[in-house]
Amino acid sequence: MENEPGTWRQALAAAIPIMWVPLIFLSASLFPRYPGWYWKSRLGFLALTLLPAIGLCVAWIKSFPRWSYSYLGVLTANVIFSISIMNDPRYDTSILGYFWIPVIVSLMIALLVTRSLDPLMQLTRGIWNDWTRLSFALYGSLTILLLEAYDGIHYSFDSLIELLTFAILAFGAVAYVRSSKITQRAQSLLVGFGIAWILIVSVNSVYWNGRQEVWMREPAHWQTTLLQLLVPGMILLGLLFSPIILSGLRRFSRSTKPA
Repeated sequence: MENEPGTWRQALAAAIPIMWVPLIFLSASLFPRYPGWYWKSRLGFLALTLLPAIGLCVAWIKSFPRWSYSYLGVLTANVIFSISIMNDPRYDTSILGYFWIPVIVSLMIALLVTRSLDPLMQLTRGIWNDWTRLSFALYGSLTILLLEAYDGIHYSFDSLIELLTFAILAFGAVAYVRSSKITQRAQSLLVGFGIAWILIVSVNSVYWNGRQEVWMREPAHWQTTLLQLLVPGMILLGLLFSPIILSGLRRFSRSTKPA
């Protein structure tokens, strides 16, 4: 039911893909002889998409329950990532085929099992009835983008900071699925993203304060870093909650129906 909280199993299932992408990226430290293997090799591209693709298959078969939207978000982010590097000379475009294999196979299995496109109707109906589902998908799509927020930071424990950031997002996902009301779900996403972004801003402000790299004309100041990150944070927050417009449209469509 729409107003019933998800089970703990569903909540944990929703949190897994949010941790998946950073774990794949950070696993490069286990292979010091092959830097960047996770995003420049066939194995890396296959691993990056494998879990979200499995989630897509299960979600389709189960008519896209609420917990599955994080998988859709992560998968969408991965697709955008693969498209964005198509013209990048640093990448061998032939490996992109390995990126799409799990997606294509998962869709084929889902179609063979259901033999129907009705799950897509359930997907759109679920978003129409609960706008936070689309917000949850957007929440999941933040994975790769938020990893870039730590680009250039080189602490001895920077991997732990990144994992902590995504652990916070994962807890937000758990709280989202366990919530029974739309307002509670929206608050879960707001708190999860808000705390994660505050951590990102804090780490960047402390790290760059007084630091001057060779490409910088003058040393950075924490106030400047804070302001530079404030704008993208507000943009991401607005994007995350932009689906609330659907709530207004739904109310308007109800008010215009004849009694």
